[in-house]
Amino acid sequence: MDPRKYFEKQYSRLNLEALLKSLLCGLIIGLAAMFIAAFSSWFPAYNILNIAIILMLAITAVSAALFYFFLFRPTAIGNAKRLDRMGLEERLITMIEYDGDDSYIAKAQRNDAKEKLATIQAHQINFNIPKKVVTAVIICAALGLGMTTVTTLSVANILPSGFEVLDAIIPDAPKTYFSVSYVAENGGYIEGDANQRVLKGESAETVIAVAADGFIFKGWSDGSKSPARADGDVMTELIFNAIFIPVDGAEKDEAEPEEEADDVPDPESQQGEGDGDPTDSGGAGGKYEDYNQIIDGSKYYREFLDTYRDTIDNELEADEGGLTEEQKELIKNYIDIV
Repeated sequence: MDPRKYFEKQYSRLNLEALLKSLLCGLIIGLAAMFIAAFSSWFPAYNILNIAIILMLAITAVSAALFYFFLFRPTAIGNAKRLDRMGLEERLITMIEYDGDDSYIAKAQRNDAKEKLATIQAHQINFNIPKKVVTAVIICAALGLGMTTVTTLSVANILPSGFEVLDAIIPDAPKTYFSVSYVAENGGYIEGDANQRVLKGESAETVIAVAADGFIFKGWSDGSKSPARADGDVMTELIFNAIFIPVDGAEKDEAEPEEEADDVPDPESQQGEGDGDPTDSGGAGGKYEDYNQIIDGSKYYREFLDTYRDTIDNELEADEGGLTEEQKELIKNYIDIV
């Protein structure tokens, strides 16, 4: 049934009320979307003022249309119920139910309802808009418009961005740094940052140990031999000393003279005036020459020769090695020659 059929004078008022309800409900959704968009853009401080306004208007229009056509648009039954609550005692709802009935009673009832309806003017119908809807609109407007304003001011660097606020409220865990020091001892210097603060687990910058004139780089205190170093995965305080030595000292280290045996007398003091017989154990000459020493370089070999001969003779007599007579004779001749 056409909602205007019996409610021509009151329809415009009732329809306006439906439009207002639909608009307010649409605004709730539109302003909520505006708040979400502005809040999301506040963190990176991205300017969305125009986008937020367009988004709010578009969502409000679509939502209001849906609310109007599917929820609030006036209907004949809805109008009858609404006006009956103004003192018509269900005359209008009964009239709608018997619409099309041409019986005497039905006609009499419709005439009575029309007479009573004529006494109600449009301006007497108060808008029935729930307070909770108005409250929701106010809250969403405050949030949506306020958040959009905050985002706009953040873009202009007047207010902090969302990430800056989060950093202030929930600061990052403190970072741990360690000192890494490179110390040059006498004779050189460190090229590069000798005193560094390195983030835990990171690598120090490269430094080079450079020797001064007359010195050479010998190594680092931790045993490293390379002048250049970049220590990685720093997990504690570190100190490294660069060691330099004079050039003369380096040459001496490379060619150290052989030390004479402490218990070997001076050959010149033992030689005497004569040349001596090197094969004579009683003579002084030649006994302490290098080629006459055995074992540890300090004992004269002839002092042990007889012992060696006796041992070899005993071994040959025992003949445990299975030697032939010819081999035994050859060994004995060799010992005699020695």
